[in-house]
Amino acid sequence: MTVSHGIDRTGATNVAGTQAMTTSLNALVDPNADRIVFWDDSADDLQWLSLGSGLQIAATSLSVSADVVMQTFIDAKGDLLVGATDNTIARLAVGTNDHILIADSTQPNGVKWGVASAVFQRDVQDNTTAFTVSNGLKGYVITCSSNFTITFDALSTFASNFVITIVNRGTGTVTLDGNGTETFLVPGANQSGNITMSLPYSGATEGPYNVSAVTLAKRTDASGWFVVDVRETHGEQKFITVPTTVTITNASPGVVTQTGHVYSNGQAVVLSTTGALPSNLVAGTTYYVVNQNTNTYELSATVGGASINTGSAGSGTHTATPQWVCPAGVTTAWATGIGGGGGGGGVRAHATTIAGAASGGGGASGDQAHRTRVVVVPGTAYTITIGAAGAAGATAGGNGGTGGTTSFGGLLSLSGGGGGSGAIITVSTDGIVIGNGGTSTSGNDGGTGSGEYAVAGAQFNIVGGYGASGFGGGTRPANRNAVNGANSGNDAPANSGAGGSGAAAIDQSTTTDQDAAGGAGGSGFLIIKW
Repeated sequence: MTVSHGIDRTGATNVAGTQAMTTSLNALVDPNADRIVFWDDSADDLQWLSLGSGLQIAATSLSVSADVVMQTFIDAKGDLLVGATDNTIARLAVGTNDHILIADSTQPNGVKWGVASAVFQRDVQDNTTAFTVSNGLKGYVITCSSNFTITFDALSTFASNFVITIVNRGTGTVTLDGNGTETFLVPGANQSGNITMSLPYSGATEGPYNVSAVTLAKRTDASGWFVVDVRETHGEQKFITVPTTVTITNASPGVVTQTGHVYSNGQAVVLSTTGALPSNLVAGTTYYVVNQNTNTYELSATVGGASINTGSAGSGTHTATPQWVCPAGVTTAWATGIGGGGGGGGVRAHATTIAGAASGGGGASGDQAHRTRVVVVPGTAYTITIGAAGAAGATAGGNGGTGGTTSFGGLLSLSGGGGGSGAIITVSTDGIVIGNGGTSTSGNDGGTGSGEYAVAGAQFNIVGGYGASGFGGGTRPANRNAVNGANSGNDAPANSGAGGSGAAAIDQSTTTDQDAAGGAGGSGFLIIKW
């Protein structure tokens, strides 16, 4: 017997079971579409199978529809699936090595693989020593890692929007336009005319600093090349510590004590001594600070290396002086600094029957340098000496001391400022004695003391000489007005290189000398940029 849904029961042995299945089939509603019957165990009944997304029944076959992306679409490593048209996917076969994907509306799929004729491409020139730039290299990045010479085709052959980047990624020198026929205009370097440009490059004035790469563009007036971008190897280090004595322990490791040092780990220092250094340390050798603390540090033979163990106590007085080690590839540095400022003059007004006043001269500032260009050699350690402050003139009318010299190896020397003169009122002096200000070679001279004296009633207004201005201004002078007594000069700020001011004193008594010391000068400093 055949039921209405087409199920044939002929020969069935389990009539009851077959009858039940037939009843279940008879209960199914015609879906009016091709469907598959399956047993739904959760319902304990027969059901139509609903087709999920991407499946279809065609005639007597179950198949996958075109909306499903199959692994068979991909044929090789690097193939891409791209949109061909609306709701249509196509395969783009992997391109040629070093080609990139470029949008192109004329292509069937809207994209293509291509060379960098209209886009940036990297061209590494590592194993040759020369290269010629031509118009076809628009957008290229030329990378060099050894001594290298780059020449240029005639400027007229380049497109108006031509750009190229040239990079020196090694420690050698990359020479651009060795025959000097091109014109390079460099921002901040005041360069014009035909020059030979090298990488690393430093301008004739401060900046750009040791450029390791440039992006060149043809000038719109076709007169040469304009450096539109520079990549700098730029550093800066400030030195403010005056050379001071240190103690070094006989220990493993040896510990250096230098009160108030401002060294960071990695700072290079050199040692000197009046006797013998502890064993394993050699005078004049460059060492590097490790494990630094506020007042102590250890020494290593290399940056970040192992601490050195000392094997004896040594003898004499030891001094530590900082150094600047020129980085690889750096050939130019700029120095700004000042020598130590001179001290202000002291004063003495003797107790006499004659009223008098004394005014000490102010100290001069140290010699100054502002962005002074120096030629340096990579890997060389340059000893840095910071000028000490000139001592204050003593209370008995002593002269101020001369400031110390700030130096950058043998490349730059900035003398300290002269001290101001002291002033003394003697038993036979009537009126005012004024000390002269200190002098400086290239800094500022100190101020000369000044004052006023009215004979009637012996009234005085006495002012010490001002300390000459260094970096950060001058030093305020001492002042004494009418009243018996003395005022000391003022100290200049540390690392200003300014002069200390002079003292001032008035004596209108017959029993007590009026004494005052001048002010100390300010220590120097040095800033190195590269």
